[in-house]
Amino acid sequence: MKLKNDYSTQESEQENMIDEFFQEAKRANEERRKELALILGCVINKSEAERFTSLLKTIDFRGTVDVTGWNRASVKTLLQISRDRNNDTTIKYGERYLSPVTLPRDGPLLDSFVDAIFTGEWT
Repeated sequence: MKLKNDYSTQESEQENMIDEFFQEAKRANEERRKELALILGCVINKSEAERFTSLLKTIDFRGTVDVTGWNRASVKTLLQISRDRNNDTTIKYGERYLSPVTLPRDGPLLDSFVDAIFTGEWT
């Protein structure tokens, strides 16, 4: 049982940390919100997706965004917001840089692009 309690404690601590980051983002300037978003992109799950989307909408992501360590849903959300704003966004993942001329709309093409970011292969 000790293992289960340790896991529950870690999960609870992570949820608290995530909540603290979102709270800080509400009162932070844009540069700090961007820093927090880059951290949160690695750790959020579906339950925080709406708050993460709202946070990303407060940030002007132009230029290169390093999404190394982010999960697929976080990357997809960033791409959708960048597309809606017509931002020129270059995605860095590990050593790869992807700079699309036009970001795809939501659907299979966007999903393929997100997969290409993670795998380095376009299918």
